[in-house]
Amino acid sequence: MKKSKFCWFAFRPEHYRQMEAYLQEMARDGWKLRWCKGLMAEFEPAGERTLRYVVDPYAMTSIANLHHYPRARL
Repeated sequence: MKKSKFCWFAFRPEHYRQMEAYLQEMARDGWKLRWCKGLMAEFEPAGERTLRYVVDPYAMTSIANLHHYPRARL
């Protein structure tokens, strides 16, 4: 399997259900999200882990609040 996969990740905030569906489809194919910046995202092999993605359209996005979230949720 390839080491990583780059994809277009162009979703508007109101399309968070479609974003969840796309991430779940990638997880079923054996990929986990590594990073997302702008319109691009990189996925890496998920291995044997089972992943479930949930997109929170009302998440706190302030840098000051990031330390309150567990790493798994981020």
